[in-house]
Amino acid sequence: MRIGDRFFFADESGDVREYHGVLLRHARTEALIDSGELSGTPDCCRLVGTARMAGRAAYELSVEAEGGDIEFLYLDAETALPLRLAYDEDDGQTTIDLSIGAR
Repeated sequence: MRIGDRFFFADESGDVREYHGVLLRHARTEALIDSGELSGTPDCCRLVGTARMAGRAAYELSVEAEGGDIEFLYLDAETALPLRLAYDEDDGQTTIDLSIGAR
């Protein structure tokens, strides 16, 4: 849950905690990407390069919300749909591959 610049998490028992530190920085960038606000804030994005994923050309973007951490977003070069998200954590990089349907 987001209220202004503050982010909260409610667990299954109803306990609510406010994010701070690493969790807050990650939540800020994730919210920028998930909300679609990314398209209206080009100063938060940088083209890193290109890659191939499942036989498709993709653009690799570095995304960082104000006060957030860097996440890498891979967009299909043909459709501009997201193919992958990646971000660094303490023990390595977390990668989330999104479904690639048939054309």
